Amino acid sequence: MNRFLESDRPLLLSACKMAEEAQSPPLKLGARPEAAWAAIVAEDGKTLAAAAFSPGDASDAVKKLLPSFSAAEHPSATLYLTLEPKAGFDRLPPVTENVRRLGVKRVVIGTLDPAQRYRGEGHRVMEQMGIEVVLADGEEARRCQHLLDDYAKWLTRGLAVLRAQVELSSDASGAFDLKFTGSSHPLRTDAVVCRAGGPRIETGSWRVVLDPEGWERASERSIVYQTSPPAPGPGIRLLPMRDGAPDLGSVLRDLGSLGFLSAELSGDPELFRLALRSGLIDSVTAHFVQADDSARALSQLGKVRLSDGGTPLDLRLNGARLVGGQLEAGVELC
Repeated sequence: MNRFLESDRPLLLSACKMAEEAQSPPLKLGARPEAAWAAIVAEDGKTLAAAAFSPGDASDAVKKLLPSFSAAEHPSATLYLTLEPKAGFDRLPPVTENVRRLGVKRVVIGTLDPAQRYRGEGHRVMEQMGIEVVLADGEEARRCQHLLDDYAKWLTRGLAVLRAQVELSSDASGAFDLKFTGSSHPLRTDAVVCRAGGPRIETGSWRVVLDPEGWERASERSIVYQTSPPAPGPGIRLLPMRDGAPDLGSVLRDLGSLGFLSAELSGDPELFRLALRSGLIDSVTAHFVQADDSARALSQLGKVRLSDGGTPLDLRLNGARLVGGQLEAGVELC
């Protein structure tokens, strides 16, 4: 069995960081979502060339390496890929063909393709070319898989993933209380969802406005959902309603059809509660009011209570992990 070596780990992590930076919102509405990924070619622990693929790019990451690398000069080089290369034609030609042209004899893959129809195909094709193919394990494999979470969920559900930012504070008994905070410092998502009059976006994300009264007008990198749009089009969409409230599930499905993989809920506790009751919040990023709470959060945190904005709700946080002093977790009603 081909082994994933300790010397491979830092190089694959470097590729992960490049892929994270390559993630970007859609350039135009209606483009089919694509996963960001990265490629590094290295020899004896030294990076020789590196490139990343962002959604909509005209060339894949391996093709970008070709002008900068010579297999004849570096016969023992290894190619590191955060994502299994496609072996068939999609929007671009097969990535495996560019791997063949690169001329490396060993390839490390961070994770297999999340699409079942392609999963394992690139791995098999490269082995048939006589290339030693290694599948990563441990933290490096998890990081590569995490990069594809939103894309994988879009493949299976067709919805843009919805996230939110919250605060966690503990009382004298040690129980945790959760409060929705909105997005004063937006997460890295394709879009930020708000009501009419909500905050303007200063990042690269699109602004998605739920505007049943018809107050707002579409502008650059914005989408306005209205119940009676004057002329529906790319920037003006029909807002479905359910029981007098915006149908967030339909909005997220429509965003998925427009090429969005992720969105953040902004500035409205009522919308946050609506999304929770509908089971649409995929994850929350939690800031701790008391700094020392983060040290015990993972061992003690399970159920939390949402008290602000209405009737208290008991919530369960799943798969919690600490990232840079903040907690990321799935969330659901108890």
